Amino acid sequence: MKKKILQDLLDPETNPSRRVEFLSIDHEDLSGLDCQGVTFFQVFFSNVNLSDCNFEKAQFFNCTLRESRAIGSNFSSSIWRDNVFTKNFFLNCNFEHANFKNSNWDSSIFHQCSFKQTMVSRSGILGNPPSKFELSACRFVEMNLAEFNFHSVNLAQSEFIDCNLQKICWKNADLQEAVFSRSNLSYSDFTKANLKKSMFKECDLTLAYFWQVDTKLIQEVRNCIGFNPEHLPFINN
Repeated sequence: MKKKILQDLLDPETNPSRRVEFLSIDHEDLSGLDCQGVTFFQVFFSNVNLSDCNFEKAQFFNCTLRESRAIGSNFSSSIWRDNVFTKNFFLNCNFEHANFKNSNWDSSIFHQCSFKQTMVSRSGILGNPPSKFELSACRFVEMNLAEFNFHSVNLAQSEFIDCNLQKICWKNADLQEAVFSRSNLSYSDFTKANLKKSMFKECDLTLAYFWQVDTKLIQEVRNCIGFNPEHLPFINN
């Protein structure tokens, strides 16, 4: 029922503004929808299937997405502001050139998704405090996140498995209890990151940089290559 309502709202002839507002959608199969360029404002999605949808250049403001899934969907060049997304599953989704600000994506899974040239905005505007981006307790599997900027992002209790994490900026990021497994972290910058109880397993740490990090709080570094005692002076294997 709600899918039919949403399809009507997406019709440019009946809704030329391409704006969807104040809608609650629960336990619906929304797969295959074409939402290109649509603006969503205060839309609540719960337990929905967003697979094979086109959200290219869509905009999400003050929306909620929880316990939902998206497989093979296109979110490229989309804009996300002040959203709460939790416990979602994304597989083979395209987030290239997307822009995130003040959003919470906690406890979600990203598997083989593309984040090429995705922007996480943090700087305040006209004296406002910096924005926040939350990715706590997320799982990233087989992801290419090389050169991504995680500066000041909350990634506490997150997990990275079989990922390309080369040349990433982790400055001031919260990585408490984060786990890195079989991932390439070469040339990454962990300056002032919180690595308390974090774990590195079978990772490439070649020339990874840990300036002003209390490395004594890292729980484990196991079977990592490129390990340099000068970069991790307090770790004992």
